[in-house]
Amino acid sequence: MYWWPTYVTSHDDLFNLFHSEAMPNDILGSYSGADLDEQSDDAANLSDTDCTKAETIFIEAQRKVIADAAAVFVLD
Repeated sequence: MYWWPTYVTSHDDLFNLFHSEAMPNDILGSYSGADLDEQSDDAANLSDTDCTKAETIFIEAQRKVIADAAAVFVLD
């Protein structure tokens, strides 16, 4: 796996772990969700201009990952 350098953003985690790719590289479970991709990308684009709205969208996207059981979160 390759994941460096990284940024402290929700988009970095969502993109590297769950963003759709034609040939999955880091997405070990091959999760793909166009709506999650759109939410994450939209929130990233808003991060500099409307941080509150971006945060709300990131939270919704993270809840979708949990609802879809795209990963098993055993440690924090």
